[in-house]
Amino acid sequence: SGPPLDSAGLAAVEMALTAADLESVTTAKSVCRIDPDSGVPEPLWQDRRIAWPALTALVLPGRNLDAAPGLAKRLVRVAEARLLAELARPVAQRQWRPIGMPLSPATLEGPAFARFAAALPAGRHRETTVAIRPTDVLADPGLPARLRPMLQARGFRFALDDAAPGLFALLPPGRLGLDVIRLRWSPDLPGAVPPALAALLAEAADRVVLTGVDRPAAIAWGWEVGLRLFQGLSLIHISEPTRLRRI
Repeated sequence: SGPPLDSAGLAAVEMALTAADLESVTTAKSVCRIDPDSGVPEPLWQDRRIAWPALTALVLPGRNLDAAPGLAKRLVRVAEARLLAELARPVAQRQWRPIGMPLSPATLEGPAFARFAAALPAGRHRETTVAIRPTDVLADPGLPARLRPMLQARGFRFALDDAAPGLFALLPPGRLGLDVIRLRWSPDLPGAVPPALAALLAEAADRVVLTGVDRPAAIAWGWEVGLRLFQGLSLIHISEPTRLRRI
């Protein structure tokens, strides 16, 4: 679908990104605490992330980003740097809500994140959860050990982004030094909980966010295993223990 992205094309895209409305291609979804007793979602922080298909359609209409993975990684760094700069602006700080966001290793270990960390007012770092993707950890097992001291020294919370249930046998959370683990909901979970996930839920359910929640069964299962933090396309309000309705 279109020619591959070359260096000249990327330069044009970078210029387009400086003028693009990044807000229109950034999703913001609440992570909520939902206790069985009340069933009322309590927003805790906002999960912010770039919607890459939408961004590609905006700045790369008709171009094939997958055909040039090296240049695509550069585009990711440029877009993430722009997102961090936007979040650090005074107008964003005046409208501040606690946030979480996944970032690429190149961004986290580069100058854009350092500038973002330096620009945040005191106290905001602890209200910011920075997530790394499982694929990045699998590609570079030493990544968490490199990032954790830097993030902790600056006060950020450290998270593993949406992980499939079977992934924890390969990535034991206890070895990663995580503050938050984002577990992706699967309809198979109630009937088949992998042993490594069962151990995680027994030891650290208070640090697990169940993501992709789109049905009452997801919250019901989460409650059963001790989870209280949820995020989904449409959160579910539980007004009574036996009655469910969508919000």
